[in-house]
Amino acid sequence: MNRSDEIEVLYVAHRGEIYAYLVGLGLEPAVAQELTQEVYVRLIEELDGRSVRNHRAWLFRAAHNLAIDEHRSRSRASELPTAEYDHPKSPEDPEQLAMQRQKERTLMLAIRKLSPQQLACLQLRSNGLRYREIAEVLGISVPTVGEFLQRAIKNMRKVLYG
Repeated sequence: MNRSDEIEVLYVAHRGEIYAYLVGLGLEPAVAQELTQEVYVRLIEELDGRSVRNHRAWLFRAAHNLAIDEHRSRSRASELPTAEYDHPKSPEDPEQLAMQRQKERTLMLAIRKLSPQQLACLQLRSNGLRYREIAEVLGISVPTVGEFLQRAIKNMRKVLYG
């Protein structure tokens, strides 16, 4: 398989999850789309004369670094993502809708209380990356990944369940 075929296979296989990861880091969809493309431009440059051991982890690391750069350039490093939820079009029970919205607000509060490292580890894990891959993406040790995830879950439980 030649290099352009390899890039195409990687693009088709991972562009959706890279895009979702960038949106999950609080980037606007149009910016996330642009940065997703930039990740693959950087991969082409990286593969020119070098080899990448774990393409998926490399892609997430490049996306993570681009997101950090984007937040810094817009002076929004502390801004966290806001989730959009699909609400029933015509709720049969207004009380159920109110309870669902309260659950969503509580969940967003729990997410906002996470440190940036905890949030990044949680998002990468939810994208199916293994601890070793998360460590590679974030430039931290595998035990640190475990610690961040453990603290994130503990903190979210505290907010969600008291």
